[in-house]
Amino acid sequence: MDMIGLENSFGVASLVGALAILIGVKGAKPHELITLLVGLILMAIAAMTAATFSNFAEIAKSLGAKRLIAEYVVDDSLRINNLWVLIYPAFVGAIGVNLVSSWFQTSKPREEKESIEMLVLRQITGARNSSPAGSDKGGSTTSSVPRRPRLNVRATLVRKR
Repeated sequence: MDMIGLENSFGVASLVGALAILIGVKGAKPHELITLLVGLILMAIAAMTAATFSNFAEIAKSLGAKRLIAEYVVDDSLRINNLWVLIYPAFVGAIGVNLVSSWFQTSKPREEKESIEMLVLRQITGARNSSPAGSDKGGSTTSSVPRRPRLNVRATLVRKR
């Protein structure tokens, strides 16, 4: 296997591994711990592959300097290496950073506590129902029985025509 094949096979193998990790956690909620862990793992994979591709460049240069591989193989190897070192860590690292930032930005949903908006709405509707005009049930102002909608006289007349 020559240097170009080595770089390409390593790049494809690590990309398949990163995609397998992403597919494995697809559907995880942003507030779950697995999102943070996968994001950190993807950022580590991106850093390690960038370092590995940098080492591949140094290996190709040193083999070319010792005349163990041809000059055109060194040039092709460096060209392929530059593509992998620029695109792959940026792609995988960006996905990892996105997962980590989504974990930090979201909070665990609270189902047992009501929001402030719901408490204010309950207070407003409770105050409106406690008015004397709205108490047609004889003082039962806090009941959750829905009110009967008003009859739309105009719509009824239009339907009769």
